[in-house]
Amino acid sequence: MNWLEKRVDEFDGLDNVATVRLAIQCLQMVTDFRGNEIEVGVVQRGGRFHLLDEAAIEEHIIALNETD
Repeated sequence: MNWLEKRVDEFDGLDNVATVRLAIQCLQMVTDFRGNEIEVGVVQRGGRFHLLDEAAIEEHIIALNETD
């Protein structure tokens, strides 16, 4: 069982911020990257899609690193 499969139950009830951070954390388990090296797309209820900018991605990465 991989890292994401072990945590799939955690996705229920997460807000947007927690979901994005869990997805980024999953990527961090398999590769090292900086905020300018990945793209993060978010689909909200109603089907609205947007890409996070580099600064927003970096904020999530910093927050995740601070909790480690």
